[in-house]
Amino acid sequence: MTARLPLLDECEYYTTANDAGDRFVGRVKQFSDLKTRPFASRADAANEIVTLTAARLRRLHGALPVDQEKPRGA
Repeated sequence: MTARLPLLDECEYYTTANDAGDRFVGRVKQFSDLKTRPFASRADAANEIVTLTAARLRRLHGALPVDQEKPRGA
């Protein structure tokens, strides 16, 4: 039996700060390998992790090719 994929709004998003507290990385509990590049703004990191998670979910559902999951600017 395969685990059900979460819906976008069911995912648990969070941000972590670096040691200096001036850069933030977005993470999502359901996909531990998925994270954003460092951002100066916690809100920007949070927004980007939601965007990346949406792309991952679309790919897992077969709606997008794998290369569409790359973060913007990568």
